[in-house]
Amino acid sequence: LSFVPDGMKKIAYAVSTGKSQLSSYETEQIKKYVKEYTAISVREADMAVILQKAMPEKTVELLLDPALLLGKKDWDAIASKRKIEKSYVFCYFLGPDIKIRRIAKEYAKKYGLELVTMPHMQGEIEINDINFGDIQIYDAVPQDFLSYIKYAELVFTDSFHATVFSSVFQKQYIVFGRTECKEMNNRIETLMDIFHTKYRFIDDTEKFELSYIEKIKEVHDNNNNGS
Repeated sequence: LSFVPDGMKKIAYAVSTGKSQLSSYETEQIKKYVKEYTAISVREADMAVILQKAMPEKTVELLLDPALLLGKKDWDAIASKRKIEKSYVFCYFLGPDIKIRRIAKEYAKKYGLELVTMPHMQGEIEINDINFGDIQIYDAVPQDFLSYIKYAELVFTDSFHATVFSSVFQKQYIVFGRTECKEMNNRIETLMDIFHTKYRFIDDTEKFELSYIEKIKEVHDNNNNGS
């Protein structure tokens, strides 16, 4: 906010570095730019500790992502009406990992569900997205994105915000660790800690099994039946 006139209050709310550690140069740059900030908060637990240690004169807090400041009713009012009538699995993958696409395809096939995908999410053609999905979405607006999550039988994702909205809409979901960009996993892991849903986070080969995902579903169904 270097363009903001002197004397104006500056606040950093639930910002994300997308990293699990900072270089000395990055740390110094951050300290330089937030010197005049009134309040600072981040959304990753480990980054809150790192920044607090680097800037003991400041108070660095851990706060929720802004999407979680609204409740389910608020997001229900924003989401589009149901876009796909058939029962489906929704996949929203930012990374290129072929294994998570294979297991999503395997799950959809076993349970007779349509596989709905949003391919090439990083602005380029991803080879593992070619022919991935029974229904491929290329023209969704934000309201549609919410709708695809809201009405899905199950959400497979490696995205922080798809995880957030799956939680908001109280959906069955599986979130995979980013193998090509592991530093992006820390804010997802913090979110899992807050929601006590670490069992939904798959980041090792032992959990890359359909049987593990089915066990998660059993826990979810049993909890719902008992409520």
